[in-house]
Amino acid sequence: MVRFLIRFSGGLLMAFALGALVFLVTIDSVFNGGFSESLKILWLPCGLAVLSFTYVNREVLGESTLAPWQMWVMAVMFYPLSLLFGWPYLMAINALSVNPVPHVYSGPVIAKFVTSGKSVSYHIRLRDVSSEETIELYLSKEAYSKARVGTVYCAAFHRGLFDIPFRWRFASSSVLEAACRDTRPGALTSQ
Repeated sequence: MVRFLIRFSGGLLMAFALGALVFLVTIDSVFNGGFSESLKILWLPCGLAVLSFTYVNREVLGESTLAPWQMWVMAVMFYPLSLLFGWPYLMAINALSVNPVPHVYSGPVIAKFVTSGKSVSYHIRLRDVSSEETIELYLSKEAYSKARVGTVYCAAFHRGLFDIPFRWRFASSSVLEAACRDTRPGALTSQ
């Protein structure tokens, strides 16, 4: 098994990264909400898994062209990659179980901004009236153009298995839409 992993490591890493990208594109969360929560959950299990795998398979890994110290350097370098690529998988596992009561963020928009690089993304920050948290949300270009600083904006999310807020990016949810209508009639929503 380990020899198989070594032989096809490049392809397996690409498949792992591609799966992470699929989940990253299809699952939406409040800005950085899923990532920071994932790090809290994954830092120890990923570290133990990478170090244990390297230690248990050190003889087989030593048969490759790597020197023993290089094997451990590779393990240390793989650890942050496992955290980065593990985040979308954790979000997918989080989405397996949905709390029936949506979590609603609603309050005045306090800032709007656009980020650009390889692609353009539209963001707003709102002050949630129930928790007093400042929440950053990604919006579509259309929703961004309707949102104004000072107006009330509402966004509803499901709570998953790990209590991380999420929603499916390309699917509408009547439960989430109704949660915003019931909480803040007349408020702009992200749906």
